[in-house]
Amino acid sequence: MNSVPAQSLARPELQALVCGASFTSFESASPYISSGLIHLFVVSGAHLVFLQKILDLLFKKLISEKFYFILSASILFLFTAMCEFNP
Repeated sequence: MNSVPAQSLARPELQALVCGASFTSFESASPYISSGLIHLFVVSGAHLVFLQKILDLLFKKLISEKFYFILSASILFLFTAMCEFNP
């Protein structure tokens, strides 16, 4: 979550999509609720967070931090690519 740019206008959306974070205000969530896209934010982020937790348990203490970052980013990218970048 700290990797999301602080000055970004779409910070709540980025945190929800990438990190699985909840929207902090109704104002940021309401356009997605009314359009039915809120499911995209909830499911997309939750799957990535779940997969990241599994990777943490399996690899984080076994390999260097730099290699772990590259490995986990690659696996998360491949996972989203296998899902054809759909939620």
